[in-house]
Amino acid sequence: MNELYQQWYNSDRITDLERVELKNLTEQEIAAYFKNEKLHFGTAGIRARLGLGTQKLNRFTYGQIFHAFAKYIKLNIFRSVPVIIIGHDNRYLSKKMTVLAAKILNSYGIKAILFPHNMLIPTPIISYAVHELRTDGAINITASHNPKDDNGVKLYNLLAAQVCDEIPEIEKYFCEVKDIINLPNEELPLTNIKYLKFDIIKRYFADAKNVVLNTVELHNNQKLHKIVLNTNQGTASKLLPHFLRQIGFRIKPVRKQQIIRSDFNHTKDSNPENIASFEQAFAYADKINSKICIGVDPDADRMAVAIKKHGKWNLLDGNQTGTILTYYILNNRHFINQPFVVASYVTTNIVDRIAAHFGANVFRTGTGFKNLGKKVIEKSATGSLAIAFEESIGALVSNIDCDKDSFTASALILEIFTLYQKRHMDLLDLLNDEIYPHFGYNYTKSVSFVIKDLNWKTVLDNKINQLKQYQAPTIGKWPIEHIIWNDDGQCLEWHLANDAWVKFRVSGTEPKFKAYFCLYGESVVDAYNKYNDLLQSVSQLING
Repeated sequence: MNELYQQWYNSDRITDLERVELKNLTEQEIAAYFKNEKLHFGTAGIRARLGLGTQKLNRFTYGQIFHAFAKYIKLNIFRSVPVIIIGHDNRYLSKKMTVLAAKILNSYGIKAILFPHNMLIPTPIISYAVHELRTDGAINITASHNPKDDNGVKLYNLLAAQVCDEIPEIEKYFCEVKDIINLPNEELPLTNIKYLKFDIIKRYFADAKNVVLNTVELHNNQKLHKIVLNTNQGTASKLLPHFLRQIGFRIKPVRKQQIIRSDFNHTKDSNPENIASFEQAFAYADKINSKICIGVDPDADRMAVAIKKHGKWNLLDGNQTGTILTYYILNNRHFINQPFVVASYVTTNIVDRIAAHFGANVFRTGTGFKNLGKKVIEKSATGSLAIAFEESIGALVSNIDCDKDSFTASALILEIFTLYQKRHMDLLDLLNDEIYPHFGYNYTKSVSFVIKDLNWKTVLDNKINQLKQYQAPTIGKWPIEHIIWNDDGQCLEWHLANDAWVKFRVSGTEPKFKAYFCLYGESVVDAYNKYNDLLQSVSQLING
């Protein structure tokens, strides 16, 4: 019998209701949920399914994380009473875990600051609050755009970015798995806690409005267009419409997706990277004759935009939106120091061409905004941030915080949409008729390959080694210039002719890996056709 399971089942810290839940687990579930393995940080904090077990998130495993972070803060922050901000989204257990976090921080002599009435709060405002109030970091209870049965946590450093280099030391303080159930927990007292006033949100709104670049011209045109907004029943549901209306945009929210609930009962897909997330938004936009939809995820760090053209809705991906924002910002913003762009290694390289044209630098990082935030902080010492973004949607377009920010990104993309509508152009026209003719007709796509094998980790390792050792001079019709392993980005790069590439990343937690394609053609259609040809050749190689 599983010893960890028996330990939990027999513990006097388990309630009668929890014991019933444990009793109903199958042997397979027990083996999966009660492993002698510590939780680990991924590309954006720690995320897992909610429920009992050492591999799930619950009051005991959350406690393990909070104790470790508190130990890290006490050993690395040298003020007499460190201060940590705590925020949360609207998922199951989120609000309750902010109180647990505060109790555990207090037990180490750390002051806990919560938002007004412990309200749910968007991720960018948490990062902003760290920056504005000069605290020593933050705890954000959220699983971002994950399925409704998941939850998670993001930890922030004193520079308002997600922890990155700090992760190995924080994980070092995770207790042994067998000790999780016995850590001091909810019985701890609250001894040093403060609630912020709503003024912090007003201050964020005031600073975030400064992202708008052409205020006079925008003021004369912004009321002309109905803008449909889908907040996916999350933390932005009340605040984002209010913010965008303050700027002057004519916001039309999808009402059912403004209803904040933990079960996301009116949301088919909470990730605006996926077109299914926009089903209700598109229907409402068609009803009121709107040409644009904005979608954000439940913790409000990600933003996506969709445009209706020739009777069809087109969802722009992260590379397209990031390309537009990069071009517009570098073309319109005044910079005190040399501007710079931060992007992941698997993000489109057309931004390098745009940046070179405007005299800006581009810095690349590994996937995940913890890496981008770290690079933004590093390069801001001598340069001025233009934008940081990834191919998987979401961008940081100002220096008031240091995480993806759907509020400022929405404001800026709506400014661009409004001003180009005056020229009888939409965002797709901006790409196809202004940006691509000058910098190249670019097509990008990421494709996931799923491995259906119980021994999938070994299969994945074999696949990536096969791709590393590929000897042929071409893949399909494409000459291969060189193949390299990018250790910093943890991806395999195939550099092809004409500035094209394919890059591969292996998942450490799921039976799949991704292929990222970036190609150029004589037109958008030509670039797309080239992608299809290359995808067929790569798929045959991987699946063969």
